[in-house]
Amino acid sequence: MSTIQVEILITAPNGCDSAIELLKCLDNQINPSFKIKVLEASGNCSPSSFSPTNFQVEHLYFHTHEEARMRRDAFIKSNADWIMVLEDHILISPNFISEFQRFIEHNSAPDATTFYAINGTSGSFGSRALFSWVWGLAGSSLYPIKPEPVCSAFAVKRSVVIDLLLNLGKELEVGELETQIIPQLINSSNSNFMTLMEVSHFEYVGIRVGAKAIFSNSRIMGHLEKSLLSSRDWNRHLMRRYSSRPKQIKRVAPVGFIEQAYLYFLAMVSFTGFLIGGFLGIGKADQNLAAAHPKITIE
Repeated sequence: MSTIQVEILITAPNGCDSAIELLKCLDNQINPSFKIKVLEASGNCSPSSFSPTNFQVEHLYFHTHEEARMRRDAFIKSNADWIMVLEDHILISPNFISEFQRFIEHNSAPDATTFYAINGTSGSFGSRALFSWVWGLAGSSLYPIKPEPVCSAFAVKRSVVIDLLLNLGKELEVGELETQIIPQLINSSNSNFMTLMEVSHFEYVGIRVGAKAIFSNSRIMGHLEKSLLSSRDWNRHLMRRYSSRPKQIKRVAPVGFIEQAYLYFLAMVSFTGFLIGGFLGIGKADQNLAAAHPKITIE
């Protein structure tokens, strides 16, 4: 493990203070060989009384709240062997890092992975629906061999991405890592290696704020994928993602009638956001999405 360089990127557009609980989790599990970088919007960094003992935190500042752009730029600047991406409003399970070490040291493990998830805010209806929409096909209650890729949380072997880009003769575009490369690496892998890396997602939100977050995220994705996909592929991708997702979630993780209705509502919200992003750009969607991220509150 000592020869493998690992860099953990934590997206925190609202500032490093919103990632304190996650940093505490990491401090209990990792050693100084890991590099931790918090990606935050300029001006949002705030001093904290918490000081990690097992690692140093590097702060990377951006003139944007757009997390996909933050991840792209941080990935390009990195020279680590493995890159892990986490959000500021998720926590990791007690065995997360040991499972990650087992994963990257195993010969039959794939070159990229996403994580299983549990809902840390199950007492909130809006949060349950939001969790089902985003993480519904990667829930820890399912434990499929390949949990569905979630663009905001994954780990990838950096050299594989670099080689792929070199073969294509292109540079990494904003959003390409999350929407194309990571899903491609995970879904195309023939490995049956199963990891138990699990995160808890915390998002105390009401229905209105949850819908705003989904709309904003879809608008950003619609804008990014419009430039990454051909017109035919973009239209097909648009219909497949939003017409079938509620049905897929219902099949693998049964939900109540009201929550199912809300999932279809989120499908329409996402569909609208995706179209607007594709034709009108992201507007202030990156700022609106950041505003919908509350601080973690443990139940």
